[in-house]
Amino acid sequence: MKNTDWGLCEEEQRKEFQHVFDKLAIELREALKSLTSNIKLDEIPEEFENEAKVSGNAGQRQNTQMIAAFEGTFKKWIDQITNHYEKEDNVLPTGTTIDQGPRSELEYWRRKMRKLTCISE
Repeated sequence: MKNTDWGLCEEEQRKEFQHVFDKLAIELREALKSLTSNIKLDEIPEEFENEAKVSGNAGQRQNTQMIAAFEGTFKKWIDQITNHYEKEDNVLPTGTTIDQGPRSELEYWRRKMRKLTCISE
């Protein structure tokens, strides 16, 4: 906005409004980013789906192929989740420094929470 668009507003009020607005814009950008960066985990192998549901019965012989397939799928999930969680973990928001105090610490943990929520969804 141009300075003439502010009318009778004092300079300090204009700066405060712009600061709050910029902060809101950053939070909205991060929220949209976390919504669009959902990870898609591989499906469990369909061929073993029914067998897995009934394999908990006592006395039934375990299917080693099924177990190996599930282990492979779970390892892929672990890698996908780990990569997603650690991606951009050390990147600070624009305009921040490492020693900004409690506010930057809260922002850091808010980003972590968004990532965990994204993964769980």
